[in-house]
Amino acid sequence: MMTTLAASGCGHSQRHVAPSDPFTQIAVSQMSVAPLAGTNVLLLAAGGLVVGDSAHPLPELAGRHTALVEVAYAAIDSALRRDGREVNWLGLDEQSRAARRNPTLGIEPERFATQYLFDPKIDRIPDPLWSQIRTLAALTSARYVLAPAGVKISGAPGALTAAYVVVLADARSGGVLLRVRAQGAAAPTAEAALAAAAASLLATPLH
Repeated sequence: MMTTLAASGCGHSQRHVAPSDPFTQIAVSQMSVAPLAGTNVLLLAAGGLVVGDSAHPLPELAGRHTALVEVAYAAIDSALRRDGREVNWLGLDEQSRAARRNPTLGIEPERFATQYLFDPKIDRIPDPLWSQIRTLAALTSARYVLAPAGVKISGAPGALTAAYVVVLADARSGGVLLRVRAQGAAAPTAEAALAAAAASLLATPLH
């Protein structure tokens, strides 16, 4: 789902069609956290990371994939806690503590497959992710879940941009409430690009 899809020609045409970018299916927008104020919101694991594209493959970043997934998560966790302070964000640290207190449930929040929420056609959290979230929400009294379902770093060395596809869902019903793309400005490093994209998510930060 997170891979770039290519359209193939038909008949005898030899014309090559440029690959489409699934991230562009999601509109660039911002999220207001005012309706979430005073509630517990689970910030789920990052669903996946796409580095570069066919025009700019960025091989120097591809080898840092695992580390960049961690950076991507840390960037959005930091931005939300900084700019949405009236929300009680429950990130992976809080989720892992809740899971350790209830080991018989066998939930591993850092392994949740949030990439399945990327698809714009998905309007409800699918199982088994829904079952896992429902259990975790019960343990933490969470009302909503926020999932960075996809992350992309693109551009050229020295002028990189990052984007997050973020999904907000109801922890009680499993219904998807919002799906937006947070797009950051160009930055000299992947870390700075991710920080810029994460900081662009909230429309009106609460302080």
